[in-house]
Amino acid sequence: NQFLNKLKERDDTVAVPTDKTNSIVLMDTTKYIKLVNGHLMKDAKQSNNKRLQSILKDAKALLEDCKSMLSVNEYNYAKTTINKKAIPTVKLLSKDHKPDKKDENGDYPTRLVVPAKNFTAAFPHLGQKGIKTIMDRNQIIYNRKTIIQASHLKTELEGIGITKDSNTITSIDIEAMYPNVMFSHIEDAVEYFLRDSPEEDVKEARKCLELVKFGMAN
Repeated sequence: NQFLNKLKERDDTVAVPTDKTNSIVLMDTTKYIKLVNGHLMKDAKQSNNKRLQSILKDAKALLEDCKSMLSVNEYNYAKTTINKKAIPTVKLLSKDHKPDKKDENGDYPTRLVVPAKNFTAAFPHLGQKGIKTIMDRNQIIYNRKTIIQASHLKTELEGIGITKDSNTITSIDIEAMYPNVMFSHIEDAVEYFLRDSPEEDVKEARKCLELVKFGMAN
């Protein structure tokens, strides 16, 4: 706390979180602004207030349209999230786990992170929850090929005789590897799993897909 209070008193230094090492790097404010602007110039797309107001209006309309299928708590959760009108703040991360990538000034490479939790974040959350509830109700096993986490994958591999003692495991750090999932793929998967379910459940799942799509698009 003492360190943070002292840092607040200065306007020439910024504490930059590190990408993977759970630490911080102190950086000159001018350099921080330059790096953030560099990332934004390279990758960002500019929006405007008119566009945001349009999304806000659509979000409120969609919530009211889906009110009948939401619980009181779910409805209030979404309404509160919308009314906050939250716009994510970009955050610079220092990749200090790559000392061999330092530039000529001795600085680590950086990356820019934009949190996905804006004022539409409740929609995909509620949509996913609704689809899961419908599939559970119809006793559909949809996670047969899902990797829960790394330890689960390890257990599965060892179960079929693949161990680190008898096989070579290669780790690859791929530059800017962020695979996209098209909404149509999600839609097709839901339709496939619910192909033998009651029509009422299928219609409700499609409404949930609308929520997911709205969140993904914004």
